[in-house]
Amino acid sequence: MYAFVDGGFSGIERSSKHSYIIMNENRKIVRKRKFRGFEKDSMCAELRSIEKLLQDLIHEDVQGMVIYSDCKPLINAINNGDKISINCDYLKFLLKKSGTTLQWIPRGKNRNADKLVHSIGKPKIKSGLLIK
Repeated sequence: MYAFVDGGFSGIERSSKHSYIIMNENRKIVRKRKFRGFEKDSMCAELRSIEKLLQDLIHEDVQGMVIYSDCKPLINAINNGDKISINCDYLKFLLKKSGTTLQWIPRGKNRNADKLVHSIGKPKIKSGLLIK
């Protein structure tokens, strides 16, 4: 099995959007998930999407998956040790614990996860509270 992740950030909405899609070897979607968060930028949103996927995989005792992301600076930081402005230690821990690898994929080939992120509507505010 393998997965595609995506994260996005809207400065106007002051919130982030996250998604992941898990597929089997026959390219059939096994699971998809989307959720909203409060990350400060797009790279942090992508990081959180990957972390949530890994937490779910570990909880279900799934090992050895390949995760594809279109966030090249984040992938290079994890795989090659490139320096970025966010701490990736927890993500590295989750990758090691799950025996999972992270690979970069061009944005155009990550359309399913991207479409899922963009399907998340605008946040609804009611009496100062965020409603999902």
